[in-house]
Amino acid sequence: MPDGDDDDAEYKETFECIKKCMPFAVCGSNTPIDMKGHRVLARAYPWGILDVENSDWTDCKALRTMIISQMSDLQEVTHNVHYENFRSERLTDSGRSSKRPVDAERGYDKQIREKDQELKRMEEKLARMQQQIQQQKLDSAPVRDIRDSRV
Repeated sequence: MPDGDDDDAEYKETFECIKKCMPFAVCGSNTPIDMKGHRVLARAYPWGILDVENSDWTDCKALRTMIISQMSDLQEVTHNVHYENFRSERLTDSGRSSKRPVDAERGYDKQIREKDQELKRMEEKLARMQQQIQQQKLDSAPVRDIRDSRV
C-alpha cells in the first residue's frame, strides 16, 4: 500500500490505522440478522453472532476503505502492469502458436492417410471375399458333360 504523499492529516491518520490492521482478518456475510433492535450483516454461530461490521472482530471496514480510496491506483496497476504483462505474454505465445496449426494439419493429414489405408485394406478384403464366393459358386455348380447332352 503506498505511503500517502498527500499532506492531508486525516488521510495519513486513516491509512496509519489501516496499515496496523494488515494482514486483514476478514469475515463476511450477506445475511441480515436482528441484533439489539437493529439489522446488521452477521453470521450466526452456536456460540453467538458475529457482526461483520464490528471492527473489534473483523477488518472488513478497513479493507473496504483501503480498496475504495485506492481504486484509481488499483485500476492503473491492473492496466499498466497486469494487463500489459498478459498482453505481451499472449503476443509472444502467438508467435510460437503459428506452428501449432501446422502440427494440427499434419495430425489431420496423418489421420486421413490412416483412414485411406484402412479403407484400401477393407476394399481388398471385400474383393477377396467376392472372389471366394464366385469360386464357391463355380465349385458347387453341377458339372455337365457336353458329350452327354443330346439336343
